[in-house]
Amino acid sequence: MKIIFKNLKNAYKFIQNLVTKKRVFSDKRNIKTKGGNYIEGNQGNYIERPSQVIINNKPSPSLDIQSFEFYIIIPDDYPYWLESEKSIMEPYPFKYPCKQYFYLSQMHFAENIQPYFDIVFSNKTNEPILLTHVGIEIVSVYHVAYEYGIPECIEIKIKSDNVITMPDICTRLGNQFMRRNHLDVPSPVNLNEVIHKRMSSPFQLEHQAVFRYTLLLEKYQEHMPNNSILRMYAKTSNDIEFRSHDIHLFTL
Repeated sequence: MKIIFKNLKNAYKFIQNLVTKKRVFSDKRNIKTKGGNYIEGNQGNYIERPSQVIINNKPSPSLDIQSFEFYIIIPDDYPYWLESEKSIMEPYPFKYPCKQYFYLSQMHFAENIQPYFDIVFSNKTNEPILLTHVGIEIVSVYHVAYEYGIPECIEIKIKSDNVITMPDICTRLGNQFMRRNHLDVPSPVNLNEVIHKRMSSPFQLEHQAVFRYTLLLEKYQEHMPNNSILRMYAKTSNDIEFRSHDIHLFTL
C-alpha cells in the first residue's frame, strides 16, 4: 500500500481527517482502560491482549496480570507525540486492538522526533521485587510508503533516565519488502523482539510500591516502520519478566 502526498500540507490534512477526537485527561495517572473490551469497526472484533508475566520464557501460572500494572503517558512538556482514543491509521492494519494509541503530532511529521514515555510500574504482588532491566518488546510492525518530502533532523535535548536504541527493523525488512526504493510491508510482521537495558542501580519495590521512569526510544524514526505495536518491559533480578498491554505507535 502506498499513499502519495504532493506536500506536507496535504499530509497534515490527511491526518486531521483521521483524528476524530483528541484524548484529554485531567489526571492521566488515574486513567485505566478496561481490558477485554470489544473494539468495533476497522479495528476488528477482537479482544485486547492482556499484559503478561513471563518466568523461564513461559507465562507464569502463579503471578497473574493483576499482580502488576504499567501506566504509560507522554510527558506534558513533550508535545511532539500525542495519544488518541483509537488508531488514526485507517484501515487499522493489525489483527488485535491496542489499549493505547500514540502518534506523531502533525506539526512534526518532517522532523526526527523520537517517542518519549513517562511510565509508572506498580508492584501489586505480596512480595518485594528487585527490578534490574527496563525496555520494550516489539510485538508487530507494518509499513505504508508515503511520499511527502525528506525529514529534517533537529536537535532534541534528552532528559530521560533511560534510553533504548531501536534496532534497524527497516533495513532488516527492506531486504524483503523494498519496492521502488520505498519500504512497503503489505501485511503486519510479527517480531516479538525484546530490547532492554540494565539499569545502573537496581530498584527494589515493596508490596504496593511504584517505580516511575522515563524511556526514550532512540533512533525510532530512522529504524522503525511507521506502524508498530509495542509493549513496555521490565525484568527482575530473578528473571521474572513483565510485559505491559499493547500500545500502537503511528508516524508518517
